[in-house]
Amino acid sequence: MVRLTADINKFLSFTLSSRKFKQVWDKETLFSGGEGLLAHYVVKGLDGGAMPESRLDAVYREVLFKGGTFAGQLTTKGKQQMHALGGVYKKYYIDTLQFLDPKFTPEHIYIRSTNVNRTIESAACVLAGMFGNHIKKKDPVSILVASSTDEILYPNAYFCNRFAAINKNLWNDNDTMPGMRHSRRQLQDMLGIPQNERLDIVKLRDVLACQK
Repeated sequence: MVRLTADINKFLSFTLSSRKFKQVWDKETLFSGGEGLLAHYVVKGLDGGAMPESRLDAVYREVLFKGGTFAGQLTTKGKQQMHALGGVYKKYYIDTLQFLDPKFTPEHIYIRSTNVNRTIESAACVLAGMFGNHIKKKDPVSILVASSTDEILYPNAYFCNRFAAINKNLWNDNDTMPGMRHSRRQLQDMLGIPQNERLDIVKLRDVLACQK
């Protein structure tokens, strides 16, 4: 409960009395200074052909935040975190276990991402952290993605009609999830939000995760 209260306080400091998010997502602040964090790469379909269209990225680009940033992007901080993760993998798989060669070898590593720009860039950052300058612009790595209808790396509403129906119902009314209504009402009492207003607990969770 102490940890939850601390997280709630973070949420309160992030909101104003109107309870509407007023954060300005300035693109110059969020995306500056990320040069050199990504390995050179090309994106291909699972069959090695052209990159399929990304439905999710198309949806994200329709959401423009104040400050000129659209939804679903990997920020410079995110790139730095993924690059650092690549450094951890390098230390373990290359330096300690000597399981991988210090120089990137396509035959040794299969790179698979969801067909979303931020996850593709995340993979490229991890590779840069692992192999540094060994990946040249003239010989980029191939990152493979599936089409939106064939993707299995995340719960895919395009892939499964049954899941799409369930997912739609849950997004329309989170209270239908077991225990969600009770938790929401508790949180609203803690936040001082009247019960006749509906707190979006999913968005609250996202905000808390981003603030850590």
